[in-house]
Amino acid sequence: MKRIRRRPLSDHATQYLRGLQAEVDGASDPAAAAAALWASRKANRAFDEIRETLKTKMAAGCERCMFCGDSAGTDIEHFRPKSTFPDHAFRWENYLLACSTCNGPTYKGTKFPQDPAGNPLLLDPTADRPAAHLPFEPRTGLFEEDSATDKGRETIRTVGLNREILLRGRKQTWNAILRIVRDLWETLDAGPPEAIDELFHELGAQSSPEIVRYFLEDALRPEPAFIAPRWVAMTRSVLERTLYRWRRLL
Repeated sequence: MKRIRRRPLSDHATQYLRGLQAEVDGASDPAAAAAALWASRKANRAFDEIRETLKTKMAAGCERCMFCGDSAGTDIEHFRPKSTFPDHAFRWENYLLACSTCNGPTYKGTKFPQDPAGNPLLLDPTADRPAAHLPFEPRTGLFEEDSATDKGRETIRTVGLNREILLRGRKQTWNAILRIVRDLWETLDAGPPEAIDELFHELGAQSSPEIVRYFLEDALRPEPAFIAPRWVAMTRSVLERTLYRWRRLL
């Protein structure tokens, strides 16, 4: 899961959502009204803009799910489910882009864990910094529940962040980053600029883009925890010359 910056909508789309939310708030049964309005919404300029903003201006990589980061985002997901939070059914800040697996009944669906005070125990990638809650172990691909925060632990369980296909994707991404570091080290002195650009494009297109942040944070520690000693000097040599380009990917 990667930190995502929420982009603003146009005045037209903002006003459109406010109108729908006002209908829900004024209904005798807000949950039923929210469900009916959502089911009957039609393709229009406002919802075209909402979907396009989520997919192309906010989602990591190529329209990736904002929860798992691995699968294609297909659904406009209500962070707070509209069935239990109808007052958030048509609020822009409540919309994320999710894949059908993360958003399906096996995982998040209509679940919304909360602490006793009613605060969310599910990470919102547009409001929280996921890396602070989800410790990563690159040798296994796991987000480690035992050392995660309460929010991180509930998110791992609710969204299924440690399902097998995601573990494979994270491990593959970690190994791909090491290969790209090696290729950059070999290319920076003698290679053409377009070859360097191509490597950074490949780095930004990884199936688990949030792993780039974990790799960079580990590489910048005085004593990296996961990057093998034989890779440390090479990695730091590359970062000394290209750190600004790595940070543009985060």
